[in-house]
Amino acid sequence: MSVEEVGASFCSKDGSVCYDALTDSYRLAYNHSHRFEARMRWTLAHELGHIVLNHLTDFPQTNYEKDLLTNEQLEVLDKEANAFAGEILAPESLLIGLAENVHRHTAEFYFALSHDIFKLSAEASYYRAIRIVAHLDNIIDSWPSEYPNVFNKYIDDFLVKYGEVGNDSFASHIWLKSYSTEFEKQKLLAAEREGMCRYARR
Repeated sequence: MSVEEVGASFCSKDGSVCYDALTDSYRLAYNHSHRFEARMRWTLAHELGHIVLNHLTDFPQTNYEKDLLTNEQLEVLDKEANAFAGEILAPESLLIGLAENVHRHTAEFYFALSHDIFKLSAEASYYRAIRIVAHLDNIIDSWPSEYPNVFNKYIDDFLVKYGEVGNDSFASHIWLKSYSTEFEKQKLLAAEREGMCRYARR
């Protein structure tokens, strides 16, 4: 079977997971022909999220007939799996800590951190940055009490690799400028995707 045929059978060209109640086991399939490793990593983390969050056991329809779930239900499950993937691949507390260390809390900076340090795709980095900025006040308030043990390691890696890029320096502007351009591109693409989704829901 071709990749397209397999994707059609799983209702996804990226990956899918199903649960076998008889053996109490999961089967996960993903498209490893993608040339972008970041996309494959996100797909695997997303599908793992469906398992960890018990989506396939709490909503058994996802195993055999997704049409039995409403679009709203499917959207909620996917958003939850995406949130899980984001925390696995680019933990919110670490992104906040890195930004707090250099006093830069902009969507463009979170996009750059997600894309460059945590190696998310441009699309995933955009949505990660937008989500954090939208909840920034609550996150910053809770972050100090949830200071992760691994945070110092990431801070050291960040400073060794980028030095003063987080501050108002020439190097900072050069580093961030390329990501700001890509961020604006992703913003336009996101608006197009949202428009297509609204049209499909009519």
